[in-house]
Amino acid sequence: MQSLLSPHGIYTPADVDVALARVFGVGVRPLHLEAAVFEAMVSGWRSQQTARYLKEKTIRTNEGGVRRFQEHVGCWPWEWRASHVDEYFEDLLSRPDRLARSTLRAYQLRLRGFSEYVCDRRYPWSAICEREFGHGPGQLFGAHNQVAHLDEFEGDPRRRPHDGGRR
Repeated sequence: MQSLLSPHGIYTPADVDVALARVFGVGVRPLHLEAAVFEAMVSGWRSQQTARYLKEKTIRTNEGGVRRFQEHVGCWPWEWRASHVDEYFEDLLSRPDRLARSTLRAYQLRLRGFSEYVCDRRYPWSAICEREFGHGPGQLFGAHNQVAHLDEFEGDPRRRPHDGGRR
């Protein structure tokens, strides 16, 4: 896949046709544009993570987290709001098998990373979404809706390293 970074710094409204051609091919307009743009966003994010030398397993896990969130909220990234994040994590926390703080933070970091990618105007997503759907993606996270990192070690104290029977 060719790089989707803007050749001149940032994508502007005047660049949308060029951006669409870079994403889908010259003269190609997908029948289901919303789904196609989402898939292209995920694919572009995958490429960005690969370029950052992340492991394939990490990339798959990140992608899976974004897809689960999208499925849960039932709307596209340019429609996502901070309230969707609050509702999603409230639902996760209401499960009988409560998730660890570190797990929730990891889920949030995945979504935050994707959100930062699609909001970055060096990539075409904001310009495309603004023209095609009326508004672009927005940042979902701030200090007010993220799990705080309170302790250096957040593991369960009952899970100590095995000492081999030495005491």
